[in-house]
Amino acid sequence: MHKKTAIAALFCAVFLIGCFAQTAFAQTKSERVGELIGEISDIVRRNYLYGVSEEELYSGAAYGLALALDEYSSYLPPLALGEFIGVINRSTDARPAVACGKLRAILPGADESAGYIALRILSENSARDFKAAVDYLKRLGVTKLVLDLRDNPGGLLYEAVDVCAAVVPKGLITRTIDKNGKKTEYFSSLEESPFQKITALVNKNSASAAELIASALQDAGAIAVGETTYGKGVVQELFIFPAGDGMTITTMEYFRRNGEKINGIGVAPDIECEQPLLKAYELLID
Repeated sequence: MHKKTAIAALFCAVFLIGCFAQTAFAQTKSERVGELIGEISDIVRRNYLYGVSEEELYSGAAYGLALALDEYSSYLPPLALGEFIGVINRSTDARPAVACGKLRAILPGADESAGYIALRILSENSARDFKAAVDYLKRLGVTKLVLDLRDNPGGLLYEAVDVCAAVVPKGLITRTIDKNGKKTEYFSSLEESPFQKITALVNKNSASAAELIASALQDAGAIAVGETTYGKGVVQELFIFPAGDGMTITTMEYFRRNGEKINGIGVAPDIECEQPLLKAYELLID
């Protein structure tokens, strides 16, 4: 086993055991956790065969704590944190987050009134670019839209909400609930959709914020075509530490416009098929 992995696993195992162990001292749980981590560090320093640096102890403790959480919470050392931020602000990806045009450009023979928008990720300014794409298609005379959310891994919650606010008619978009039961609701004030019909393309790699968009459209009357989505309906918050590292921690769960769960379930398409683009177009002109 790799040394860093072994250290993280050790911290995780002892941390979990210690968290559930009874203590004879009148201490808060947070104080006991802090002491426990210090005790583990001392044990490792005194007994670990191969020796370990303070930096390795620190990162091992952080990795171990993250391993005790859910699959979406993670520790990010400085390099990984930089890469993560680069994905969010699009500084490490030259591809546009949004691509659009007449549908006939990718589906020969399609009607002139049909448009296409591919939304690849929900990063900084994705909603701004999406709204610009909607305005562009309207100037071209597009009245029906295929919104492609396939292979969109998600991203920022507020970007997804703003995307929905550009195409989902007036009403609730989604609600989030945190660990204390606090509910936050997000609404669209749009009087009517800019398109007469919308079909959304989804697949098993459509995740998180992309699923929020698909579900809001579906609950507002759009038709989803393709495969059941990934099933990630939780939000992570990024915490950055003074040393230049950080952690993403799951802090909220979000729910469909109709109140149903997404997390662990996904968004089931109205029509499941192997050629969703063609089917989506057929539904638009039906």
